[in-house]
Amino acid sequence: MHSEVITKWKEEQISNSYLSYASPQDVFRYINEVFVDHSPNNDLERMLLARDEPLVDLAIAAVTSSRETLATIYKKARATNSEKEKSLRESQISQEYASGLRVACLSNANVGKWSLTKKNWIENILGEDEYARIVLEGGDVEILALFSNPTLGQSVLNELYLKEGIFSSVSESRRISIVSAASHNPLLSSWESERHSKASDYQKVYDAVFGLLQNAQVSEKWIHPIISTLDPMLRPQSPPKESQAVLEVFARWEKCEIEGSHDDYQTSLPLREALLCRIASLYGFSVGLKSNIDHPDLASRCAHYASVKMSKAQMKAGMDRDGYAYLAAVLFNDHIFLDFKLRMYFETEQLCIGESYHLDKYHERCQQLSKKRSFYPNPVSNELRQTFEARGVKKIDNRFSPKMDFGGWCRMLFFFVLLCVLRGWALSTLWNWFAVPTFSLPQLGTIAAIGLALPIGIFRGAHEISEGEKLKLEQAVDPLGLISDKLSKEVSAILGCVSTGWLVHFFI
Repeated sequence: MHSEVITKWKEEQISNSYLSYASPQDVFRYINEVFVDHSPNNDLERMLLARDEPLVDLAIAAVTSSRETLATIYKKARATNSEKEKSLRESQISQEYASGLRVACLSNANVGKWSLTKKNWIENILGEDEYARIVLEGGDVEILALFSNPTLGQSVLNELYLKEGIFSSVSESRRISIVSAASHNPLLSSWESERHSKASDYQKVYDAVFGLLQNAQVSEKWIHPIISTLDPMLRPQSPPKESQAVLEVFARWEKCEIEGSHDDYQTSLPLREALLCRIASLYGFSVGLKSNIDHPDLASRCAHYASVKMSKAQMKAGMDRDGYAYLAAVLFNDHIFLDFKLRMYFETEQLCIGESYHLDKYHERCQQLSKKRSFYPNPVSNELRQTFEARGVKKIDNRFSPKMDFGGWCRMLFFFVLLCVLRGWALSTLWNWFAVPTFSLPQLGTIAAIGLALPIGIFRGAHEISEGEKLKLEQAVDPLGLISDKLSKEVSAILGCVSTGWLVHFFI
């Protein structure tokens, strides 16, 4: 271990020496290859900044985790070239470089990795005036770089969606552009991951987007930005929106007039219907519980598909009636993912005829669920597995890694202890009923029976796993659920055995 540390230290020293004399182009390439996901060490960073080379500054701007360093580089990027002796060509090159340097700074996802607050960017790096300039006058690339940066923090997105703070004075067209840029922000699809310290953070974003549906001007210009915002989102485990509020949003956007016949390429639905289906899938849980497959309104049916546990017959009826709209909605239904038989049916009979959008969304949902709970994220059917392989979809790590909260593990531990006690009690009871009077053997206490039951594997047949169950565990939709179900069956077998013995011992 000590030799590894020394070797690493030597390599760092050699690299630092090399970078201190290497050309700016070589330094730029080295930083982009070695420091893609993290910042150089502080000493190396200070040494490179002291060179005052444009290419070196550009490379550091994209990877540094130091707010002070990024603020210093950003100030350089804001400096304008006003020297009269500079040629027009030199001035244009300088402005293009400054623009690229600003975009590199705004795209930096390392500087606020562990401190996702509005203060981190606006007060410590940009400043209020520069932030206002970007929001009100910044170019499209600057807007995209800043508002798609996950370290910007959810509070800025909330202000954008709720039209608060500086966004209360932004024109409608400008706000549409910013919302479009923010639709690429990973915060919209992150659920209790490294981008949110707790589930309530994502809940605030989820609620703010609903506010956008309530305050955005009802016009065709808003359709695509809102659809792009809703597409990557999840429905958090929280109290659902009141059905009345959701129905009012439905009614609001049903009035949107769209010129010509434009279909959503992802669902093949007219744009207005596509938007309503997404709103219903994300926010219509309470509406879905009150509706059914035969409801005359498409949005209400989509809310139903996304919320209620359905049988295979109901899933088939929904697919036959609404096609791609059904597919887009049912991808939000956790019941389909967590039931092995329903998930297998969905993959083999329904998802296989969907478009690439539905396949990609299914893959994303599986990834999202695997981060939240114990869940097998890869396809459970051979057909979909082959389809994903042909499309070059990377297989997700399928190691069995249960994800439960502390209470869940406590319940599982209690269940195992209870099972051990039941085994010992059953062995002791049956021994005293039959072995003692028949063979004149000494009585067996419960504690001794518990210890004896462990090595001899009492009731071995109750916990043998069939080939079919092995397949389910290997491709487990909910492995802990399967284990709990198996333990429940073993408890039932023990109680059934003792009950039978209780009846029989009266005849001895």
